[in-house]
Amino acid sequence: MCKVGDKVAAQSTAAPAIQDERLYLPSDLTQIERQQMALVDLGVEEERWREGQAFDALRALQNVVKALSALRNRKVKNERKQKQNTRAGDHIEETIKRRDHHMDKHRSGPKPRIKSMEKPVKVG
Repeated sequence: MCKVGDKVAAQSTAAPAIQDERLYLPSDLTQIERQQMALVDLGVEEERWREGQAFDALRALQNVVKALSALRNRKVKNERKQKQNTRAGDHIEETIKRRDHHMDKHRSGPKPRIKSMEKPVKVG
């Protein structure tokens, strides 16, 4: 039976850059490796965490878009002088940057999906 520690120890001795370091999550392994290392339950849990992370990113994006809409409506309705218009424009620009940040965060979120976790493959 293959151990998780053996898999990690097989990693190269030179430390990779921090952004390239493997975390050895269940999604990094094949389905057969997950079953051999008894990580099927952890894989299901990882899938739930990834789904929650995507939901949180979408919720944050939704809130920022609502705020942006409210700021634009307020500017059209209430801001009349140069100082007020400039200040409102600055608030809108900041909110657009926050919106773009949340969009990038959602787009660059975890891509790997663990497939067929409910139906284990028979290991010979």
